[in-house]
Amino acid sequence: MVLLAGCADSTTGSPPQVSLDAIPLDLLETFEGCRLRGGAVSEGYPSTCLWGGKNFRRDEANGTVGDMRVILFDIAPQTASCDFGHGPVQSCLIVNGGLFYDTIKGYSHREGQGAVIAVRRTQICDPAEINSCPADAGIFRFEFVETYMTHR
Repeated sequence: MVLLAGCADSTTGSPPQVSLDAIPLDLLETFEGCRLRGGAVSEGYPSTCLWGGKNFRRDEANGTVGDMRVILFDIAPQTASCDFGHGPVQSCLIVNGGLFYDTIKGYSHREGQGAVIAVRRTQICDPAEINSCPADAGIFRFEFVETYMTHR
């Protein structure tokens, strides 16, 4: 059993005890997996996470359009208000401790129930190339792959 960082049990106020046994080792041997296991995260750029004597770097970009990798998302039970800078304030997921302004194709969030899920992240444009990325859009597309556990 391991403590999930950033999640609290509504009855005790303590982080829930959950098992990461169902998550494949290759997904745990990443920045996201290190964070889920309670590793020490530095918030510099790029962020790093230290766990078990290993240092994992947050992968901000895949590199080229079309590159894909599967990553872990720890989705909080609650959502939060987020401002996109235009239009009405909307509700955003809290993913890995921060606001997530994008959508995850194939994933439906149930308010009050968090989850650790695998997501396929595909780079859809190159921010270094002028006019490659749509205005006010992310450089990645996210697709739900699998739920490993749920938590409250």
